[in-house]
Amino acid sequence: MIHAPGMNPLVRTDKNGKTCRINLTIPVCRGFCPTYEYGTHEFPHRSQKSEVCVPEGGKFETITLTECDDDAEPEIRTVTILRGGKCVCKTLENLSFMIVR
Repeated sequence: MIHAPGMNPLVRTDKNGKTCRINLTIPVCRGFCPTYEYGTHEFPHRSQKSEVCVPEGGKFETITLTECDDDAEPEIRTVTILRGGKCVCKTLENLSFMIVR
């Protein structure tokens, strides 16, 4: 698990243009997962397996943004991220996750 570059500072903006900011590291997975393809005698004449590296497990944690403009809306003052997950390989059909809400 590495931390996503380009996310610092994280800035959220409300409908009135007010912003909240925080320097935050967001965990992301990277790595190599098995992917293969081979020919078959039936249409579509190939069979493939593709997996991607994704987080699994962990818990969502709500973090309060540290720097907010005066009168910023309450809904932009927090961000929810996934913490404590591990990286695993999963097929594309089985993905149902979010890192940031």
